[in-house]
Amino acid sequence: MSPAPMPEEMNVYQNAEARFEVAADKLGLEQGLYRYLKYPSKEITLYIPIGMDNGTLEVFTGYRVLHSTVRGRVRAESALLPTFPSTKYARWPRG
Repeated sequence: MSPAPMPEEMNVYQNAEARFEVAADKLGLEQGLYRYLKYPSKEITLYIPIGMDNGTLEVFTGYRVLHSTVRGRVRAESALLPTFPSTKYARWPRG
């Protein structure tokens, strides 16, 4: 396990990583379990082109990381589909 950087130097990802390091140390995780929890089993990167108001085209990057499906199916991707039939998401504005 690596030492955590100073808080004033951290971005959001580094902050989450530092919190994981502290928790892993306090729990005394064995090395194999530590590596299993630290690294995701699946990463998805999306590049989304958006036409801006001034006529230029900007490409934005989106990320989705899946660490474990032990607790069941992950449904967050489904919420992004405009035709997802669940009433749970019916209040979301469609545009």
